[in-house]
Amino acid sequence: MKELKIHKLLNFKVDAIRRVNIPKDNGKLRPLGIPTLKDRCLQKLLKIVMEPYLEPLGDRQSFGFRPGRSCHMAVSYLTSLLTRRYRQIVKRRRMTTFKNTEIASTNFYSTYTILDADIKGCFDNISHEWLTNNIPFPKDFEYLLTKL
Repeated sequence: MKELKIHKLLNFKVDAIRRVNIPKDNGKLRPLGIPTLKDRCLQKLLKIVMEPYLEPLGDRQSFGFRPGRSCHMAVSYLTSLLTRRYRQIVKRRRMTTFKNTEIASTNFYSTYTILDADIKGCFDNISHEWLTNNIPFPKDFEYLLTKL
């Protein structure tokens, strides 16, 4: 597309987003914004440029919407983590036969918390100013992110 050439990107103007309401199970409508093909191409370009910068900064235990990760990997990770933790607890319980040692008086039980959260309106209410100030973006593409 001619609009996505580098000299044209300096004066890039975002087109109006088409709004469509999708019915939900509870009878309410969910608004959905559909960008134009030109805007989608630019969004994909920014994703390709920014992903190598941002992906290494992500949490190792985060699996949602990450390249090369899936919900199956998250379940597998949790299963191995909890199994390994359970084996450590059972192994340490057997060591309580040493009554007069420091091992017997140590509390080996700990709790893991698994949190599944859905924050209502998260993407609508997230501070874009904080994101642009605190996340390292490639220098030549910062202005495009604020336009989109």
